Amino acid sequence: MPVIPQNIKNVLKQYKRFVLPNIVRNQYKTKFSKNVLLVYITNPFNRYSKADYYSHTNRIKVQIMAKAFKRMRFNVDVIDFSDVEAAKRIVSKKYDVIFGLGNAFEYLVRHKNNHSKYIYFATGMEASFQNSQELNQLEHIKKHWGITLKPVRISTEDHSFLANVDGLIVLGNKFTADSYKKYFKKKPYIIKSVIYEDLSFFPKNKDWDKAKYHFYFQSGTGFVMSGLDQLLEIFDQHNDWYLHIAGKFTKEMDLYNAFRRYLTRKNVILEGWVDKSSEDYLKRIVVQCGAVIKPVLSAGIPGDVIDPMNNGLIPLVSKEANMDVSKFGYIFKSHEKHDIEKAMSDFLNHDTKWYEQTSKKAFNYIQKYYSEKAFSESFMNILKEIL
Repeated sequence: MPVIPQNIKNVLKQYKRFVLPNIVRNQYKTKFSKNVLLVYITNPFNRYSKADYYSHTNRIKVQIMAKAFKRMRFNVDVIDFSDVEAAKRIVSKKYDVIFGLGNAFEYLVRHKNNHSKYIYFATGMEASFQNSQELNQLEHIKKHWGITLKPVRISTEDHSFLANVDGLIVLGNKFTADSYKKYFKKKPYIIKSVIYEDLSFFPKNKDWDKAKYHFYFQSGTGFVMSGLDQLLEIFDQHNDWYLHIAGKFTKEMDLYNAFRRYLTRKNVILEGWVDKSSEDYLKRIVVQCGAVIKPVLSAGIPGDVIDPMNNGLIPLVSKEANMDVSKFGYIFKSHEKHDIEKAMSDFLNHDTKWYEQTSKKAFNYIQKYYSEKAFSESFMNILKEIL
């Protein structure tokens, strides 16, 4: 058999990944009478690395959802939320339920020719809200810093199609759900997110005299949306406060270059991309840091917050993180620098016992309400109501 050169293998691999539609057909090889199409992500049903699996909680969400439909006796197909080409090849009339999000789901709704039930899964705030939040913050940065940055999180979804769906499930809380009122007039269903239970770890004997000054911040693409510019200005004025930044600036080098002076300070630690299943994270970062901070402008429920809480970090978040953490953390009054800074100052003004107890409360809350079991049961109950 002739050997295929490595460069040709790479071309074929890229062609398959980016050109050919990826459709997972009958994931569980069942022979039920009903069919469902999940329009979300296909990665977890194909080959993936351990690090990729732990990179985002959507990996575990989609698997729990698929298994829930299986328990309800549906054969399960899956396509990626952005794969419109796959959506075009779908024979939608064969499905009893089409569930998902993204441009592929929107395409199927706008071209529907059947009596399927369509259920939209909202993983964040409504697109026009998200877009305005990013653009407003970029304008603030331009006025305050004299820096012009390009938007990186603009959503192209037009949620007017929600008028033609049968159900809406929102990841977040009432604040998140209310952002969809303009387009969806029926009752929305609210669901919390989910943690990786096998990464649950509560460090004992943490040195809170030191840890309380170390704040963990993580972001995917969209550092401005996550409020990094505000934090950099705060930490520039507090040499004894430490900011651990987890994430890659590869797609936002304009931001990195503009804020290089602040990002290279001694009290700003660039952790790079963090594998939350690694010993470096679980045995160093989690032990060293006392809080997770996220003044995010628009989100669903950030995994960048619940994952560290699953390791005992105390949350300091904005209202737009859509988490009710006031009993074991802080919710910023606004995105203004002085409100974020005040909450941080208040956080630092406690005795060791308070940190120990509050850290445990945050950990226990996540364990109870964000477990795989809690998410699965909540999702199943919602499906039963909609269907």
